[in-house]
Amino acid sequence: MADTFLNERQAQKLFQELLQHLASVFSCSRHVTYLSTVEKSLLLDDDEPSDSRPVFKQKLLGYPEGPLIHQIASYFVLLMTTGLVMSYLSSSYVFRHCPIEHTPPLITFDEKNYHDQRIATVKLVQEQLQGALTLWDRWTVQQKIQMLAEVFRRLRRRGLLDLLQLRRTVGTVDRLPIPRHLLVRACEELYDPSSSLTVCGRALTKHTVRDSTRWWGPATGSDEDKNKNGIRKVKEILDNAVWINIHQLPGAVANLEIRTGDGYGVRFDYDPLRFRGFVEPHQAEGWLNRYKH
Repeated sequence: MADTFLNERQAQKLFQELLQHLASVFSCSRHVTYLSTVEKSLLLDDDEPSDSRPVFKQKLLGYPEGPLIHQIASYFVLLMTTGLVMSYLSSSYVFRHCPIEHTPPLITFDEKNYHDQRIATVKLVQEQLQGALTLWDRWTVQQKIQMLAEVFRRLRRRGLLDLLQLRRTVGTVDRLPIPRHLLVRACEELYDPSSSLTVCGRALTKHTVRDSTRWWGPATGSDEDKNKNGIRKVKEILDNAVWINIHQLPGAVANLEIRTGDGYGVRFDYDPLRFRGFVEPHQAEGWLNRYKH
């Protein structure tokens, strides 16, 4: 059992300090040069509601909530304190590993040997962050910022995307995830200016007729009912996401695809952002039965 104890106040203080210093890193043109100004603004996007508390995930479940910088700060706290006894939100536990090390598999979607690369990268920066924790209270603000900038140099672009839960497969393009509130907004666009039906409300009606399991739920009633059911399913998928990938076919627009452990999901055009539709669990030769399940 670890003999170093981190209480809720200390964890919160460390998280808030990291948030402040990470904002300084991303606001400086000299640091994290593999990100564009637009990409840095995505990380700092604060339009999404947040209670400014860390989210210490025990497993990789759910699309990142709140500003993306909050997810990075939360995982940095986890990497710094892995093996320590932490008391947080009225419970005590030892973080044996950062959840990034245990990405859940999804049948028919294969990252091949990239999982091993991800773990190696995480371990590399974890050693640096844990070493920094022993000196944290002695360092100046500038020393902390410089240390974090060095961590991002080691992570490189792909390692940063790993912290944001992005997968890597054939066809993956290394782009930042889009803030959750922008995805929800894209789903609430009207299908047609003359209609009150949203794009996700309309899309849901297509999937319920193929679904014998009733996973998609009802798609009947008024346009308002369909819209509510559609956005409810979008949020359910985001809350239970285990697979987030941005991929692109030659000559096509990059797609952001988000799936639950059962394979149900939602897909967006990346740039310009546009809701593309819901997706079913993968079926070999699904076209033979018109993708009914």
